[in-house]
Amino acid sequence: MISLSEAIQGKKRLSSINISLRPYTNITDFGLSALLNGISTILALSELDLNFMSPGIVSSKTLESLGGLLKKCSSIATLNFKFQLTNDSNSGFVALSEGLRALKQAKHISLTISKDSISDETAALIVNAISQQRQLSKLVLCFPMCGYIRDRTFQGICSILNCNSSISKLEISLSETQFSDDAAKMFASGLNCLVDLTEILLDLSQTNVSENGMICVMDCLLSLRKLRRLNLVLNHLSLSDVIGDKIATLLRHTEIINFSLFGVQSNISALAIENIQQIRKTRNFKHFLVKI
Repeated sequence: MISLSEAIQGKKRLSSINISLRPYTNITDFGLSALLNGISTILALSELDLNFMSPGIVSSKTLESLGGLLKKCSSIATLNFKFQLTNDSNSGFVALSEGLRALKQAKHISLTISKDSISDETAALIVNAISQQRQLSKLVLCFPMCGYIRDRTFQGICSILNCNSSISKLEISLSETQFSDDAAKMFASGLNCLVDLTEILLDLSQTNVSENGMICVMDCLLSLRKLRRLNLVLNHLSLSDVIGDKIATLLRHTEIINFSLFGVQSNISALAIENIQQIRKTRNFKHFLVKI
């Protein structure tokens, strides 16, 4: 990695970097930090795609190096960063949040953090940093199995959406988080600001979302007039027929042409599912998938 870092340095015309590490690679955090420090010398960088989801690789030292990279390469327009953290030190997240705040031209931000012990305060630190952006057109936030995430993080997500009404593509994965009614209201409030939203993926699997919370979100989706693609992942939830009816109404009264619903082990009745399926016969969908 040190050799690669040295080779990258000085590549003034390099504008895009994509690095994906294979599972269970034996690279150390020292090697990763050296690589990121090398990339940070490419001031013309506009696109950075890093997939570090392999277990046992990313530490706070790596996040600190990435934060420093983002500060130096503040003209990055597209950032895609996936990682699985190995420790709980807050210093790495502070550095990463400072780097995210430093971005001046960000259009697309995609961030996936896999760490079951990440706190609500730490996750909020990251989303609040992203909320400083004003030109986003695509946002992906995935916090799978981050069970301690609560209202503070959702307030930050709402702030991002409030400040970036030009977002057209949104992916939010919050499986196994604490999705309270207040969180649902904040999220719906943010969604209402996205007047240009055409595509959304929403994963609320194994959350504690209530029926009222789901109704709040569904009613908000119904108001998004430009929405064309809707992917709902609602596995392992207690969903009543009311929610099934809401989904059917959503499909009936919007211009959605690509739809998928995953509700494995969710107790939606056969009648509610049939009502959703019936809409397929009355509308011209390009893609339609229901898996319960």
